[in-house]
Amino acid sequence: MSTLSIWAGTKNEELTCKSPLTKNTCSFTNAIISSPDSISTAIALRDYQYYEGQYKKAHDRKIVGLALVGGSIITAAIGYRILIKNILVNNNLANTGVLIHFTGILMFNTGVPLFAWGETEQNRNKEAMEKCHRSKTSLQMVLTGNGVGLVFSF
Repeated sequence: MSTLSIWAGTKNEELTCKSPLTKNTCSFTNAIISSPDSISTAIALRDYQYYEGQYKKAHDRKIVGLALVGGSIITAAIGYRILIKNILVNNNLANTGVLIHFTGILMFNTGVPLFAWGETEQNRNKEAMEKCHRSKTSLQMVLTGNGVGLVFSF
């Protein structure tokens, strides 16, 4: 567990959060901000919470799109079956089959963009949440023009 100082008022309060990316529980102690580093940390936490909310909305959108696509395939198949069964008999159910079939097609045409939009937004917000949690300092080994080198970022 890591502790983080952020502004919460005059009292010290304990918050717990669960990261959807790592599934680890982290604990935050709220206190009065006293340094610029605490301010940037508080902003990063606020940004993380914003992107986490957007991530959940995008996930819900993706699930709705997927459900519409699945339902559309079933609906179109049922409509097509009703149509084929009743078209040779010249029954009025053939018109119902056409209507059900086209309803399935419309559901599919709505579900695919919703699924794609949700997937894209979910990935963008996941990247943004990861950026909020990245360490301020890092040591990496990279290839340079002169060979291999160490890069220290802060």
